[in-house]
Amino acid sequence: MTQTDKVDPVLRHEPADVATEHVRGIERHGRCPSRPWVQDTTPTASGLAFTLSRSAHNALWTTGITAAEITAVVAAFVTAGPNAAS
Repeated sequence: MTQTDKVDPVLRHEPADVATEHVRGIERHGRCPSRPWVQDTTPTASGLAFTLSRSAHNALWTTGITAAEITAVVAAFVTAGPNAAS
């Protein structure tokens, strides 16, 4: 058993991955109920910038999340535990 095997599966997620799924969960193109695709993730001085798209609408837009927001999202993800991750 390696050290990684001993870590809770929830804690194996990278903060950027958790932030990406959070952004996909809250962002929408207009009133479209479908989750957007993340085309690009770029680190910025204040956090992360995402380029999102919905091919069905030929839509492309950007949004961002600050480092403080990433910290809060990751903390909520870890607190929720593995049963809440999907």
